[in-house]
Amino acid sequence: DIDFLGKAISVRSSSGSAGACTIDCGGTEEDNHRAFWFHSGEGPAATVENITIVNGYVDSNGGGILCEEESSPTLSGLVIANCTARGDAPTNRIWPKGGGLCLKSGSKSMVESCSFISNLAGGGGGACCYDASPWITKCRFESNEAGLGGGLEVFLSRFEEASITKCVFVGNRGGSGGAMFFQEVETMVADCVSSGNRGISGGAVFCHDASPYLFRCISFKDTADMNGAALHCQDHCEPQVVSCTFTHGYLDAERSGSLVHLTDEVHA
Repeated sequence: DIDFLGKAISVRSSSGSAGACTIDCGGTEEDNHRAFWFHSGEGPAATVENITIVNGYVDSNGGGILCEEESSPTLSGLVIANCTARGDAPTNRIWPKGGGLCLKSGSKSMVESCSFISNLAGGGGGACCYDASPWITKCRFESNEAGLGGGLEVFLSRFEEASITKCVFVGNRGGSGGAMFFQEVETMVADCVSSGNRGISGGAVFCHDASPYLFRCISFKDTADMNGAALHCQDHCEPQVVSCTFTHGYLDAERSGSLVHLTDEVHA
């Protein structure tokens, strides 16, 4: 529950190794705690580097870290594991987001070389960008789980679009989008690799009323129970898919479906 109070503070492992410095939040369903809460307009000079964060648990957004109210700290070299954002959906029916990390309401954080492992949320098991425009690069999303976007959810950006580059998604599970879920955005996703992720629809990527730009991305052995082992798009999507490779994706053996599934309203 560390709060920078708007100051340009740096918190980092003295050795430079995340494995040597751990914040164990000790959060539970009865006693909520996360590692960091940024909500006072912190800028990029506020930094958290080379730290492992475990066992955050909140019944709202951001099980490990929450950045909101245009707070935009620099997050680098972090390992965020076994953190949870879950609870009853509020009246607007938006489930808690960002098991490991939630960036919302105008956050423009730089998130670099971070690992999100075995986190859980309603949306964005590893991380969620909700009305935010961060740059997420060189990050690893592994074994996270969520209803929307097992690894990452990017939702409803009224600001500049988020940028997702050089990230790896492995073994994540989501109801819609095993690796990534996009809604009402035109996010840039470049040089990313997705492998062994699973969703009911969209083993790697699920787009709902969204038009992401996928450039030089790879989907390998991703799985969907119904449609779109690599990519599923529905409801007024206009995705651009350039120089991508979708291979060895497969579907539940008892269902018919496709590697790439586009509904009637989609123009790709």
